[in-house]
This record gives sequence, structure tokens and C-alpha cells, in this order.
Amino acid sequence: RLEAAGKLGIPQIIAPSGVNLMSPRKSRYKPDYHQRKKFDLDKLRTFLRLNEEEITLVAQEFARKLNLATGPVRVLLPIQGWSSIDGPESPLYEPETDHLFIENLKNNINNNLVTIKTFDLNLEDEAFADQVVKSLLDVMP
Repeated sequence: RLEAAGKLGIPQIIAPSGVNLMSPRKSRYKPDYHQRKKFDLDKLRTFLRLNEEEITLVAQEFARKLNLATGPVRVLLPIQGWSSIDGPESPLYEPETDHLFIENLKNNINNNLVTIKTFDLNLEDEAFADQVVKSLLDVMP
């Protein structure tokens, strides 16, 4: 992910839906998983927040891949959460950790074709969808 379109120069609009979460099988839980914020989606699936180290690695990997882009990339980052279960008053909301992702991504991008914008919105807000459409229209030939 994040590489094929970039290498081909295809314009991209990127938003971080769910990249701050993981959903391991309960049989593979590590000891620290029980202390994390979690959301039980159903009997089979539980979402856990990534910790600071993990979210930093995710941001660095995003940056590494986006730095390979040969066409325009717009990264749109809603600062009020990246899903319906990750927003103010939601069980997995952790803006400090999301901020680490944003700062690490910004600090590791070295491709002038990549533009990063933040919005005081949740990923699922209609106003955020409007920004996605606007950005897409801006980068399409």
C-alpha cells in the first residue's frame, strides 16, 4: 500500500483511517495489550490502540513510502479522530498519540510532491469528505 500509485505518478489523496489501531487475535495477545484502550466490535474482533512506539513506526513507514511518489500526494489528517470509534468522547480517542503520528510523518517527508494538511475534524465528518473532494479536484489533471 501507498507505493504503486506513487511510483506511477498517479495523484493520491491519503487519510489515516484506522492506522492507529490493531486487531490481533486474542490468542496472540501480548501481556501489555490488556492495559491498552480497547473497543470490542463483536465477539470475534477487538480493536486496540497502538502505543507511542508503534505509531511512530507507522508514521515513519508512511513517510518512507510517500517519499517515493512521483506524482502529487495530499495527506489529509483529521485531528479529531480517524474513525467512528476514535473521536472525542469515543472509547479509543487518544489525540496525543495521533499527534505523534502527525509530527513524525511531517518530520520524515522529504518529497516536495507531498503536501500534508490537518483539519479540526473527524475522518467521518461530512466537512472532511468535502476536503477530500476538494483536494482530489486540485490534483487531478
